[in-house]
Amino acid sequence: MFKHILTQKGEFTRVIVLQAVNNAFLVCWSFLFQLIVDTAMGKTQWRFVPLTLFIMGYVLVMDIVFTADHYQTNLLKFRTTASLREAVVAQTARLSPAAFGELGVGGIIAKLTKQLDKVEADYYGSLLGLSRLVFQFLFAVAGTLVINPLVTLVALGLALPSLALPYLTKKAIANASAKQVEEIERYTTRITDLLSGFTTLKFALAPAALIGQHRLANRKMLAAQRDNERINQITSGLAIFLNDVTTLMIWVVGAVLVQRGEMGMGQLVAFANLTGFMAWPLTELTQTIPTIIGGAKAAAVIGEFLDRPTQADDAPAPVGGTAGDPSAAATGSATGETTTAAGAATAALVSAVTEPPAAAEPAAVITAATAPRVTVRARGLGLTIGDHRVLQGVDLALDQGKKYLLVGASGSGKSTLVRLLLGELAPTTGELTLMGAAPASLPRTVVYSRIGLLAQKGYVFAATVRENMTLFAEGYADDAIVAALTRAGLGPWLADHGLDTPVSEAGAELSGGEKQRLALARLFLRGYPFYVFDELTTGLDPHIADRLQRDICAMPQGFLMITHTYNRDAFAAVDEILVMRAGCLAARGRVETPAIQAALRELAMI
Repeated sequence: MFKHILTQKGEFTRVIVLQAVNNAFLVCWSFLFQLIVDTAMGKTQWRFVPLTLFIMGYVLVMDIVFTADHYQTNLLKFRTTASLREAVVAQTARLSPAAFGELGVGGIIAKLTKQLDKVEADYYGSLLGLSRLVFQFLFAVAGTLVINPLVTLVALGLALPSLALPYLTKKAIANASAKQVEEIERYTTRITDLLSGFTTLKFALAPAALIGQHRLANRKMLAAQRDNERINQITSGLAIFLNDVTTLMIWVVGAVLVQRGEMGMGQLVAFANLTGFMAWPLTELTQTIPTIIGGAKAAAVIGEFLDRPTQADDAPAPVGGTAGDPSAAATGSATGETTTAAGAATAALVSAVTEPPAAAEPAAVITAATAPRVTVRARGLGLTIGDHRVLQGVDLALDQGKKYLLVGASGSGKSTLVRLLLGELAPTTGELTLMGAAPASLPRTVVYSRIGLLAQKGYVFAATVRENMTLFAEGYADDAIVAALTRAGLGPWLADHGLDTPVSEAGAELSGGEKQRLALARLFLRGYPFYVFDELTTGLDPHIADRLQRDICAMPQGFLMITHTYNRDAFAAVDEILVMRAGCLAARGRVETPAIQAALRELAMI
């Protein structure tokens, strides 16, 4: 992680130079004390008025350098941490949905806040402080050598125990610090989880669970902090004692030399002051090294996250499962011949689809005339995770211009089938192609530019309606935004509001159904040729859900919609209904098909 601070080469060099100059001024301050004492004893030609003016000028320059040193050091620390935050967010953006779900919002927030704050203060801050201490120690030793090399050797000998102390306690300090970092992360993740379920606890009259679970996590974190602080303070106390002994002995040795006439009084004052500059870094070292160790643990956590293998948007999905599901090992096809054909199709498909523009521009890629049709073909499709057979023997054919409903009991494999079709998982048996290629081999830009995805709950950002529609990008015309909103059924709402109206997930500006329609309009704005809807009516009022289903079924584009509610008009409007049962495709056909009627009755949907 130290390499990140070196990326700011100009600032890093400036900081090192300022630290050296600042400590040179600070150490030379001791010789001003010698000059004052020698002048008072009549050993110099200085008069007090010009001497005072000289010292005031020296102090002015010294304090200016001191201020510049600390300002530039802190600025370097802040900029390096800001760069790391951008790197963490960029890495987060590269995660697959499954990998993001594995880490959780709380885990990401902990990295961006507490962990990076600790890296900034305890790692970068302490490392830069350590370099300042090194300069101070080296300049102080050089100053004492100028005055009396023999006493310098005595001082260094007395300082050896202080130098050895941090290394003797390093293991205990590292263990205590690592435990504290782990408990802070556990606490952050736990409290985020508890607060995310606040309404569930509140409505269940179980607020005591929030208090009790927080108390347990808080006590564990407090115990780790107490243990870490105990070892740090014991080490610090021993260091202070050893340095006090060193300072006292230097005064005693110096007094003996003054008495013998081998050292002047001014030299003794200067030497004693320089000894303080030597002792202070050693005292601080016992605090700085544990702090650096603790910061390094937090930095290691961030480093592991940044080095974590991810899937770039222009790279294929990981064959053999997702980052969040490593056990789903497979290829896109069970036969080598099909795999070879799928690989060739993938190359052709990637070259056919125009690369999407930068994130700050509208994604016009999906309207490219050369883009292939969205088709899905599956034969004998199966997925086994560990010893559990999730899907088996699924034969399926989906076409871009047609509309499909996917129904089934909870746990029947509906969402898993969709993840396979999109390439988020790879099958363990059978053959599967999306647009003529194995889905898991397709770059995510190809999949997400051709298929609009809407999960159970489309998120509404704390921003304006326009920003929610454009996802903070520029280049979308207001007319196009209004047309998409109107098409999604938000025309009446928009008549009483505007594109600059602020909305949010927690706000009351939009009802639950209107939030889903806003998410739907967001997809319409991008003009996908095919859509996948994952139970988007979940939690909505039945009448609102019915209207939303009818509106979706009336749109010209094809789609695959997972649903658990029956709407006669919607079911009659689609081209095919797919029924999942225990990981198998139990029935398929139009709503009037006897097998579909029987399956819907079994599911208590009719």
